[in-house]
This record gives sequence, structure tokens and C-alpha cells, in this order.
Amino acid sequence: MQQASTVSESRPRRIAHFAAMRAVAFLRRIPFREVVASVAVLLFMGENYPFSNFPMYAALSGEATILFFTDAKDNVVAFHAGFATSSDEVRKILRNKRKEAKRAASVGGEPATDERIDKQATAALLRQLLGSLENVFPARREEIRRSGLRLYEIRYRKTADGMETDKRLLAEIAPEM
Repeated sequence: MQQASTVSESRPRRIAHFAAMRAVAFLRRIPFREVVASVAVLLFMGENYPFSNFPMYAALSGEATILFFTDAKDNVVAFHAGFATSSDEVRKILRNKRKEAKRAASVGGEPATDERIDKQATAALLRQLLGSLENVFPARREEIRRSGLRLYEIRYRKTADGMETDKRLLAEIAPEM
């Protein structure tokens, strides 16, 4: 009986010893000096990823903007199917076209009203989108010319009373008969 208990007690010790040796071997493979040095450098540099306190989604703006296309009968046209692009990409293009129009107006010395800038920017956006269809989907471009195209912008603003919605027509291509 005495001998059986010593055999069973030594087995857990061997397992624990084996596990400890594996843990030590694993820790030896980690380059601690390099890790400590890189952490020290990043902390010295200041607020940089991944050592940042920046709350990525903690402060949402009080306004949201949606762009969408319709045909002349106000049937919604999908961005991807209609133009092989996304709504985010169109929003970025429009923002850049607005900046270009504002810059051109300030250089030319003309009064830069928001309405005038929007007109120039949306016209440039539509030219660019229709130009890109020329090479990719020529049949789609002709379909747009026949059915017409409208670009709308909807702005949702958070107010003290709730939500305010503003829908406006930015640009229109009249249908050809």
C-alpha cells in the first residue's frame, strides 16, 4: 500500500514540473528587452496608438448627411448598381469638389455663396460619375440620359426638440425625350 501512494503522489509533481519547464521555455523565447524598450519609446512619444486615451466613438456629431440618387420619377437608384461606387465614395468626391469650387471662387474674387459652390460641385460630381460610366457601363449612361437623374441630400440635425430633417435637391439631369 505504501508504495502505491508514493507513485501516485510523484506523478502530479512530475506533471507540475513539466508544465513549469514548458512555461519557462516559452518565456525565454519572448524578447523581453525589445518589448520593454518599445513600450518605453512609445510611452515617451506620448499619445499614440495603442497607448491612447482617445475615445473613438464617444462624441458623435449632432448631424448626419445622406446622399442618394433617383430617376426623374423619384425611384431610388442604387449607388453600386447604378455607378459601381459606394455612397461614402460619392460623399468624399462631393466634399472634395466643394473644396475645389470654394478655392476657385476665392481665387477668382467672386462671391462664394454656398448655393453657387454646391451647384458647381454637384455639376462636377455628375460629370465625373457619368464620365466613369462611359468606360464601364455605356448602356447605363444612355439609360440615365433617357430616364434622368437627381441627386438629393438629406440632413438630420439633433435639436433640443428632437430631430430636424432637411431634404434638398442638389443636382438634376433632365430626361431626354
